[in-house]
Amino acid sequence: TARVRVLRDLGLIEDSIDMLQSARDLADELEDPRLFAIVHVELGHHAMLTGKLSDAAQEARRARDMALSCDANAELTRAEELLAAIALLSGDHDEALRHARDAATRAERHGLKGVLISALLILVQASPPEQRPEILAQARTLSEEFANPFRDLDVALTSLRLGLGEPGLAGDDYVALQQLANRAEPLLAQRHLGLCQLAQAQVLAPHDVRGALDHARLSEGLLRRLGAKLEADRASELVAQLVAIDRAR
Repeated sequence: TARVRVLRDLGLIEDSIDMLQSARDLADELEDPRLFAIVHVELGHHAMLTGKLSDAAQEARRARDMALSCDANAELTRAEELLAAIALLSGDHDEALRHARDAATRAERHGLKGVLISALLILVQASPPEQRPEILAQARTLSEEFANPFRDLDVALTSLRLGLGEPGLAGDDYVALQQLANRAEPLLAQRHLGLCQLAQAQVLAPHDVRGALDHARLSEGLLRRLGAKLEADRASELVAQLVAIDRAR
């Protein structure tokens, strides 16, 4: 599963499915509840990124129940973080906050810094605007301590998408997103590159429709090639909106 997480960081969503299916078969064969929980959390992440939120929630609940049955604290924490992410994407901020707080508490208790950072970033997005800077600062500090460049990208991208800026990057959001994309490129973080393009399109949309359209199309193409269907569909929706605006002018 560590390799699956690396592939996810690289944005290679579809490349991980064969590995996940083999791991699921092994977990079933060994009847190991902890391995079952680990594998089903990763299957849930895959389902979420490919836009199958109902399947993702089912996998997360399976993993959570199995982790509870065998006191697998790390796997339980990851399952709660996944449930928080699914709730956020589904627009249920109350559920996202509940699961993210639980995941953050557990992650801090068990020293799971990567999961804690992810849980905090969900809290940032689900919380009222006045609470966001403080939570984001906590996530940024943890990310600096954790020293994982992919988590640094997550923190910076979340901050810029919320219009909160990012230390060390330009004050102009469009320029800052390009700088962030330049950081992602040598890491081969393809999904982050696609999300930077999408965020740039959203920044440009109010005053440069055709420029925004170029970015949105690039984002959709890249994310769809990677298998990140959920985010590719969001880019596609923006493309459709921008095309309609451009034609109406």
